[in-house]
Amino acid sequence: MTTTDFRSGGVFALSTSERVAYGAGSLATATYAVVPGLVLLYYLTNVLGVEAAAAGFVVFLPKLLDVVYNPIVGRLSDSTVSRLGPRRPWMIAGMITFPLGFGSIFFSPFTGVAAAWWVAIALALTGLGFSAFVVPFGVLPAELGASTEERMSMTAWRMAFLGVAILGAAAVASLITAVDGGGREGYRVMAVVMGCVVFLGTCAALYSARRPARTTVSAAPKGAGSLREALAAARRNRPFCVLFGVFMLIEVIISVALASLPYMAEQILGSAEAVAPLFVCVLGPMLLTMPVWSRSARRYGEKRCLQVALAIFGVGTFTVTALPWVADPSKFSIAWAAFLMAGIGFAGAQLLPTTMLADTLADDAGESGQRRAGVLVGLWSAGETTAAAAGAGAYGFVLAASGFLSATSDEVVIQPRSAQLGIVLGFSVISSVCILAALALMTRYTPHGDRTDGSTRRRPAKQPGD
Repeated sequence: MTTTDFRSGGVFALSTSERVAYGAGSLATATYAVVPGLVLLYYLTNVLGVEAAAAGFVVFLPKLLDVVYNPIVGRLSDSTVSRLGPRRPWMIAGMITFPLGFGSIFFSPFTGVAAAWWVAIALALTGLGFSAFVVPFGVLPAELGASTEERMSMTAWRMAFLGVAILGAAAVASLITAVDGGGREGYRVMAVVMGCVVFLGTCAALYSARRPARTTVSAAPKGAGSLREALAAARRNRPFCVLFGVFMLIEVIISVALASLPYMAEQILGSAEAVAPLFVCVLGPMLLTMPVWSRSARRYGEKRCLQVALAIFGVGTFTVTALPWVADPSKFSIAWAAFLMAGIGFAGAQLLPTTMLADTLADDAGESGQRRAGVLVGLWSAGETTAAAAGAGAYGFVLAASGFLSATSDEVVIQPRSAQLGIVLGFSVISSVCILAALALMTRYTPHGDRTDGSTRRRPAKQPGD
């Protein structure tokens, strides 16, 4: 382990295996984000026979509890004193409860209203386990990363695994749920398999957290935190506030995209199997362009590159608007081109805010001398999951308003033209509004130690004898 100045550029305190293990934690977080985001609304409306409006409430309201869970877990982890450190006890608790709760979501024995209650309660309980894991997991780059370069390396590994996990989870979930003709048994098998993936991801992340934090700061006051305390801590950190707002808007877009893909593939492109190639178009660029976004951020600054990524993301999502008005032979080509462009922007929009957050947390710890990254990450994670639920919920309401007809897996219905328009416009309009809002918000971002090019990367500290 290096003893050089931790603030120096290019210093890596963690081994490659530790950084890779940290990235593998995305197997857990991505599975939880992607699988329910991709299939839960469809599962409720087309397998369990829940009305679209009620299904929209089910996927949204339980996630609001994360606004309570995450800041409290963050403050508790900040104040935890144990031989395992402040973060690992909570990650262990999440490693046990998170996969079990995830599996229970898709084991409803009911249909209709009773099924809606089952799924809502299961989501609420799963959120507890998820919070116990994801909040300390999100703090690790700020506390273990020795430099901006190392924090970006950890984040890049996390995003790389995120892309692989999303592709794998989407493909595997789609294949397994097709068992038994797309009925309940297929969803139950899928839940067990994906629950195992969640468990493996939490184990890998726990390995990466075995080192002590690189900085020595005083612990936060003991006792459960509150939403008010979290908001007060965040309000004093303007870079965090701006990044928080931008990331929430990005999460709304992602959740709307995930929720809309099964409907778009089946009703607009005429083939349920089209979901897989659309996912490849969105996530393939994440794996291919991540090094480009990293190098560009180091050269031109994270802020500027994030603005470019958002613009590219916006052009891709808005292009989807044309699908209802083009001839059938051209729909596949236009859809794939639109989602490919959106995927290029999506890669930067995922990598850069997370890296910028780690820098902001490291700066906050250095300036305040206190351990309060947990409560800030708790608020960040609460905003992330709430925004994701809001996107899926809003999309469900758009479907209901457009006249979408729900059914069980045993029924076949013909959707009206208004519902088909709602499927497409619900995605493109919500996404475009969020992109414009995020770009406007980024104009207010001024990080600590900002250089003229907008980067948050600090200059290397001078060493003795320089």
